Amino acid sequence: MLKKPTLKRQHALTNNDIAYDYLVVGAGATGMCFVDVILRCTNKTVCLVDEKIGPGGHWHEPYPYVKLHQPPQTYGVESIPLTQDDGISIKKHFETALAHFATNKNFTALFNIRVDINNPSISHKTLVDARYLEVTRIPSSWNMLTPWTLPEPVKKTYIVVGGGKTGMDTCLYLKQYAEKVIWVISHDAYWIKRESIETGYGQYPRYTKCAKVIEWIVSTLPGWFSMSLDNRIVSMVGRPERYRCGIVNESEWDAIQGVEIVRKGYVTNRVGDTLTFEDGSTLCIPNAVFVDCIQQGLPRQKTQQIFQKHKIVLQPVVMCQPCFSATIIAKMVATNTRLDLQPVWHPKTCEDGVIGYAKSMTNLAKIHESKLKDIVLESRLNPYH
Repeated sequence: MLKKPTLKRQHALTNNDIAYDYLVVGAGATGMCFVDVILRCTNKTVCLVDEKIGPGGHWHEPYPYVKLHQPPQTYGVESIPLTQDDGISIKKHFETALAHFATNKNFTALFNIRVDINNPSISHKTLVDARYLEVTRIPSSWNMLTPWTLPEPVKKTYIVVGGGKTGMDTCLYLKQYAEKVIWVISHDAYWIKRESIETGYGQYPRYTKCAKVIEWIVSTLPGWFSMSLDNRIVSMVGRPERYRCGIVNESEWDAIQGVEIVRKGYVTNRVGDTLTFEDGSTLCIPNAVFVDCIQQGLPRQKTQQIFQKHKIVLQPVVMCQPCFSATIIAKMVATNTRLDLQPVWHPKTCEDGVIGYAKSMTNLAKIHESKLKDIVLESRLNPYH
């Protein structure tokens, strides 16, 4: 039987060490989760840098009614529980974590500073790129309000543009106050029912051979069909084209049915009270208030090798679980273990979703077969059992 690795801090490094062991660029969720493990489990020095003035990435400036896309019990830094899913609570969670990190003499934080990732001026031994899932706020292309600039709602008609979770959050918020809410979406999506995953996403395969079978099965089926077989997933049409790991509870799902939905493809322009769509059709609602909710969310980028020469690129190894994934990578670093885990990009289509799920299952099976089994899979961040 493999002996369970011990994760504990050793004696601090001496002041004779000039270079930081780890220069972590990005103080968003993944960067904070990586630092959390390294400080708790090693004697290594860490310098955390971010161009924002505080930790949390996009959570540092949340719009007022934002909700987390997953149960809070599986989000945030591993060592500090998170019980609320609103933006203010999550921002406070990362601020609390930073304050705790600051009590460790091996830790340095530098905010409001931009670092050239290809030529950082801060001396270090290993660079940790925590910006792979960096969320960039997109300004409105058509001089509309956004969730961050939206004033207190009034009794008027609101037109919400954008079919993602930000758009749904905005529709549900405005529906409480507005005379009417119209939701303009370019593509329908599958949504996960929150109540079905409160106690976890289900079991993972214990052996890689079983996981490979799952990968083969999903690769032979249409993505929308595979999604439709999961009774935890809902949609408003028969064959949605999108899957972004969006989560909705039953009351939200019931409420959104009362919102008028316009499906005309992408919006290409807005002039006054009129929206123009890619097919040339228009929508004109006099005196309506337009809200632009088109945001990229977690980006869908080409994956990279996680462990490179003097560099680590934090990426999902469990789909749609950025905090758990960064914690897994950090525990590989802390125990000097290297598993052949496949990076999984954030999904956009149904095909992305089922393939990403299969790769995630393979990665979890590899962890289960390794010496990291207990210290990783027993984490509070693990949504599978």
